[in-house]
Amino acid sequence: MFKLFWTVLVVFLLSSFTIAHADEGLAESDSGIRGPSYAELEVYFAELEAAYPWLIERIVYGRSVQGRNLNALKIKHKNIQNSGAPLVFISGATHGDEYLNIVDRLPQWFVENALEDPRVQAYLNAGGEILLVPVMNPDGYTARARRNANNKDLNRDYDNLKANHKGFTQPETIALAQLIYNEV
Repeated sequence: MFKLFWTVLVVFLLSSFTIAHADEGLAESDSGIRGPSYAELEVYFAELEAAYPWLIERIVYGRSVQGRNLNALKIKHKNIQNSGAPLVFISGATHGDEYLNIVDRLPQWFVENALEDPRVQAYLNAGGEILLVPVMNPDGYTARARRNANNKDLNRDYDNLKANHKGFTQPETIALAQLIYNEV
């Protein structure tokens, strides 16, 4: 039930957000969307955590090739233990030049809108956790490049047993795998 709900919710969010960002002076991604600098996003993530400390936790789960923080935002009622609700994971900007200005806005959306939805309340009250990684590739995002600073496509840096491909060679994917492993 939760899996179907979250799939529908994510599809709804992606279709209902206005993703164009018309601010002048901000770099444009390959997707055509202008986004804030990575430093500005980090300030925003810290502000969200400060504004909603009972629900949002900013986690710096590693460093990129060039030493930038790898940021995740956990949405979870801090005083409620998980009773078996599955982890919901959502990421964005795996390709640095494909920023869509969606995943970084989801925490605010959950706080302002979704908490009134009884299904979301039930999920969070059962100890459910939403883990958001708005920009998985901060070096590529900063350079507006598909690949990370080691010229690796992070979307191809996972194990694929059928193709006999060994992944998890980059600090971004290694740290992400460890983060998810620790959260599950």
